Amino acid sequence: MNARRPALAALSLALTVALLAGGCGAQAAKTRRRAELGIGISLAGVLATSLVIAAAPSTKPESIVVTAIFGGLAVASAVVYGVAFANEPPPPPPPPPPPDRKPEAWALTQQAQTAARGNDCDTVKRLSESVAALDVEFHTVVFMRDVAIAVCLR
Repeated sequence: MNARRPALAALSLALTVALLAGGCGAQAAKTRRRAELGIGISLAGVLATSLVIAAAPSTKPESIVVTAIFGGLAVASAVVYGVAFANEPPPPPPPPPPPDRKPEAWALTQQAQTAARGNDCDTVKRLSESVAALDVEFHTVVFMRDVAIAVCLR
């Protein structure tokens, strides 16, 4: 088993270096996922080799070495996860909220009210389209509830 020990240690080191190599920038999320898998697989290996020790006590010396290597891989993967988490770029800022078009819609609604009370229904219809284009909710809740405007739009 002594001949295998350096090979397994080298494999653990190679996996750790490979995981750390992609732990920065845009690759951080992928590296974190790989580290999570590395942690899960290595802990499963620790459990499996512990079961082997329980089932076949004669393999205890070799199994303890393999268990220790799996444990080392779990620790290395946890370190890689932490490095990748620390180096992950911040999420992009949310998009800016849409501009508030209510003041414009209100000004057009006031023009439509004046036109409706002057019996200029063509202007009211044109302003109705403009208000709806600016803010549909405002058009429904405010514009269409004005009695004089509603009479013009029938």
